[in-house]
Amino acid sequence: MQIVRRFNHIGGGAQIPRRVITHAIGEFVDDGTKIMWAPDLIEKLGLSVHYFITPTGTIVQQREDCLRAWHAKGNNENTIGIEWMVPGIHNWDNFLKTIKTEWVSEKQFNSGLELYKHLNKIHGIEAHQRHSDIDPQRKQDPGKGFPWEQLNHALGI
Repeated sequence: MQIVRRFNHIGGGAQIPRRVITHAIGEFVDDGTKIMWAPDLIEKLGLSVHYFITPTGTIVQQREDCLRAWHAKGNNENTIGIEWMVPGIHNWDNFLKTIKTEWVSEKQFNSGLELYKHLNKIHGIEAHQRHSDIDPQRKQDPGKGFPWEQLNHALGI
C-alpha cells in the first residue's frame, strides 16, 4: 500500500476510531474561478479527512487515525474519513452526474480495499458508512456509481 503523507493541521484532538465514513470528491474541483486539487481545496475550506484515495490508487494521508478530522458534520468523533477522488475536473453539477455512474478504477478499488482492511485490523472498526447514510438531506456521496456492495462483500460485511 503506497501512502503519501501530506499533513493537514485542521481537526480536533485525540480519538479512538470506531467507524469509517466513505466520501467522494472530484480529483480536481472547479469552483468557477479556480481549479484546485482536492486536498488543497479541503484544507482551504477549513476541513480535513484522514485519507484520500486517488484514481491511480495512491493513498494520501492528511491526519493520523488517532486525531479527529473535520469531514462529516456531527460525525467526526471516533471516525476515520476517507475521500475517494472522482477522476478529472468537476464542478458541482458535473460531480453529481458523475457519481451516479461507475467511476472507481480497479487500481483505486484495490488500494482502497487494502486500506479498509488495514484499518479494520488495527482499529477493530465496528461500522462502515457512506456520507449519504449519515447526512441524506445534504449529501449524495459517494454516489450510486461507487461499488459499495462489492466493497462490503470484499470486507466480509
